[in-house]
Amino acid sequence: MTLEIHRGEGYVPMRVVAHLAEPVAYLGDLLHLDGLLSYAAYHDLPIETRKTIEPVQTAEWPIDMSCPLSVWSSPAPAGVDDRLLKSRNGLRRGFRSMPGTDCPAGTERRLWGFCASAADESAWLGRGVIEVRKKPELGKMRRYTTDRSVNIGAGPLKAYDLKIPTVLALEIEWYAHGDPDYVRHLLTAHVQSIGKKRNIGCGVVREWIVEEIAEDRSTVVDGQARRRLPLGAAEGAPGHGAIRAPYYHHTRAVPSVEPC
Repeated sequence: MTLEIHRGEGYVPMRVVAHLAEPVAYLGDLLHLDGLLSYAAYHDLPIETRKTIEPVQTAEWPIDMSCPLSVWSSPAPAGVDDRLLKSRNGLRRGFRSMPGTDCPAGTERRLWGFCASAADESAWLGRGVIEVRKKPELGKMRRYTTDRSVNIGAGPLKAYDLKIPTVLALEIEWYAHGDPDYVRHLLTAHVQSIGKKRNIGCGVVREWIVEEIAEDRSTVVDGQARRRLPLGAAEGAPGHGAIRAPYYHHTRAVPSVEPC
């Protein structure tokens, strides 16, 4: 195993639990805790600072939000873009900088990420689907035609129902290593729901619980990955996916080990 953990001073192991009020729309994307915290850290910034950040949807290389978490690092698999090795962070509020996120010139090429686990999928009590009505975007269509009417009763412009997988759980559990007080603040202040389709009421969180524990279970337990890590960093099924937020951006994907 080639994983190194860079623990921040004063940081401790913690367990994080979301008590849920509604099923989660879940596409099997692991729900890493640091993804939720990166989202919350962005919204914790002053609005004037947020206006200076290029939207992730259009950014060629998104910035890294500073999170109150320790950091792991591991040798980078072949072919990984060097820009993924360093932190593009310059935005922080209320907590210290991230250790271990910049490799000095001439040193081993290492990837990094936050010490926060994926969601414990053993919590799922059942699976189902919701149907979301996808209506044609008539407002946008007006830009490209001079016609006075559009046929939305048939053909490719017809409204349809999109099926989204859901999972049911009373609570979801994560593990992390960092500052529990600041983690609690970020989650309770800025994360009211998790998963997909939050705008229609999916994944509503009734309560967040953040508690200090004795053992660090945030990245690896008994040699087994608890979160997605670069290939070779720990034992687990090989895959290819994002190793840090924003998890849906293509620049974050590398050959990986999937959590057990």
